Amino acid sequence: MSSVITEGILTIAMVIAASSVAVVFVQNAYQLNYAQSIYLQNTKDISITSIKIVFAINSSDNEVKVWIKNTGRYVFEQGQIKQFNIFFGPVTAPVPMFYNGSFDSWVFEIVNDYDEDGRLDPGETLEITITLNYTVLEGDYLVMANTHNGVDDKFFFSV
Repeated sequence: MSSVITEGILTIAMVIAASSVAVVFVQNAYQLNYAQSIYLQNTKDISITSIKIVFAINSSDNEVKVWIKNTGRYVFEQGQIKQFNIFFGPVTAPVPMFYNGSFDSWVFEIVNDYDEDGRLDPGETLEITITLNYTVLEGDYLVMANTHNGVDDKFFFSV
């Protein structure tokens, strides 16, 4: 009789252990599936994102204007545009510009917002105004724009 009770206890312990292992396995499978779906979404976003810097010019002694066209299929919300990394400077030493600061900073305007929704839709153009704390002298300059998800473009111009 005691062997039957022992076997019953061991059977219950094995079922509990097997259930615990199954729960851990299911949780790990769920986490892996979630991580994979996030990765696929990010990859999709990057694959449909494309920008092109179409022109840049120094509009005054300490100001540069840059026009960036959304050539992809991604729709940029204003908050995502504010997350762009903008670099500007001599070709040999461009530096980051910060959004909406006083100097060495940039602001933007969507210059042809066809549907007037405040978003940068495919085919629309962004005008970036970079304000510097120095005068733009004669030389070769580089502007680089990098989107919130890592897609970038560069534009070289001379003053």
